[in-house]
Amino acid sequence: MQLIFIWIILAYIGVPFVLKAHHKIDNPIIKFSDSPEIKNLFFEWRGHINIDRKKNNHETYHQVLEFGKGWNKIHETDIELHIADLKNSSLAIPTIKFQNKFNLINKKNLLFSTFFSFNVATEKNGSDQIEYKFLFQNKFKYFIFNNGLGFYKNINGVNSKKTVLKYFPLIYFKKPIISDIHLAIAGSSDFGKISKFSTYTNQKHQYGLGIKRSFYKNTSSEVDLTIAYLKGLNSKSFDQSLIWYVNKSF
Repeated sequence: MQLIFIWIILAYIGVPFVLKAHHKIDNPIIKFSDSPEIKNLFFEWRGHINIDRKKNNHETYHQVLEFGKGWNKIHETDIELHIADLKNSSLAIPTIKFQNKFNLINKKNLLFSTFFSFNVATEKNGSDQIEYKFLFQNKFKYFIFNNGLGFYKNINGVNSKKTVLKYFPLIYFKKPIISDIHLAIAGSSDFGKISKFSTYTNQKHQYGLGIKRSFYKNTSSEVDLTIAYLKGLNSKSFDQSLIWYVNKSF
């Protein structure tokens, strides 16, 4: 299983990416240390590839570069560059996101944070967007449950008065399945406009399994790698998606 997922990453690392909605499951954790040796900076690279029966959706790609800093134990700022190799165009950055996250509850078995983002569209036909989320983490004996509610509102363009609701769950099992590899259950749900939810057949739901592993754990060179396979649950969803996260703190 480990070799299969590593092969997937190596096979697609050098392939151009086409703009589509990306997968991201945020968590309420803010990484911050008072140690003068730690800069409280982090970098994340993530992306996905979609496998779909529809020609326009099949083998579409997207990748994101994210840079962030924890200012203290309750406040974090991030910037995201969404990079796409658009059809009939050169390499482009169609969206830049400016984000802030605030931790409001930090207890042993419960974390809660709010997240606000202003998303700037750089393409002529794109729409700027306000994005805000409520992020929760519950810790249990054998697993950790992250879940978030995301609200997205275009502030210009044809859909400027519509707010969309999405849900992002992640269950992370504490006990490794083999060689420090941990199993996870991940997914995303797009319910459509909150003023009038779409029927189930017009919503978008993808759920599946993933694995997570930390390399050079508990050292200054530690890197986290997460890979997941998501299956579409209805006709409006992508049939299948392969997603990955690479995270490095400094």
